[in-house]
Amino acid sequence: MWTFNKFDDIFLLTGGGFGTKVLPVLTYEFSFRLYDFGRGAAAAMILLVILVVFMAVYIGVVMRNKED
Repeated sequence: MWTFNKFDDIFLLTGGGFGTKVLPVLTYEFSFRLYDFGRGAAAAMILLVILVVFMAVYIGVVMRNKED
């Protein structure tokens, strides 16, 4: 889950180029480079859904191991 928050490292090292089109960088590129705020918001919502699914699975695994 923490790898989705690595926007700053990827962006500072590559500037969004060199095949590093991960979802946080795409969200930034759509919103602030291309001024397409609709696509940027859609990319952010997709990122949110993915993170919520991972979070639910993680919490389920932690709670199951806590009961044992």
